[in-house]
Amino acid sequence: KYTAAKNAFFIETTATQEWANKPYWPIIESIDKLFNFISKLPEDRQQEIYQEVRERLGADGIILSKVIPRLSTIVGEFDANYKFSQNEDDIFFEKLKDFYIGLASSNNPLVLMFDDIHNWDQGSVQFFTYFMDYVYDSSIYIVLSMREDETMKVQELYDLIVQSAKEGRIGIINLQNLNYDEVDELTLGIFGNIYN
Repeated sequence: KYTAAKNAFFIETTATQEWANKPYWPIIESIDKLFNFISKLPEDRQQEIYQEVRERLGADGIILSKVIPRLSTIVGEFDANYKFSQNEDDIFFEKLKDFYIGLASSNNPLVLMFDDIHNWDQGSVQFFTYFMDYVYDSSIYIVLSMREDETMKVQELYDLIVQSAKEGRIGIINLQNLNYDEVDELTLGIFGNIYN
């Protein structure tokens, strides 16, 4: 409700263990959900958003459709003969970063919630390690959750999160297990709201 009141795009994904074997799956999933979200906006607003993103990405944005077919509607079909301005791996991260930042604005902030990131594939971890430096000056708010006993699976990203927290750039919230009474009270509160 809060994000809707701020005209924010709110996207939530949860990673499962199977995701670890699917390159960039949390990113692909978040982009699919973004498209679904945008498709509910008025047609003229949709076209305005897509045009802004298209201009931001430029011709090299075509690299994104190689990994994320849904983006071919904006950047065009991937062409193996296209000559990129730099290494394909580098340009992919750069254009993926530009895509997210291009969607976010002070009028329409972007909130990305990624649950269970300890199940991420290595490519997604590397992208977000790169991406975090650009988030601070954008209208993007990211929430990541992971199990503390599984952090070694995404050690590179976890270390960056901890270091950024020490520098005061991000916040970390440690959640403890809920006891039976708390779960019972929470459940009653939820069902109470449903039935009232």
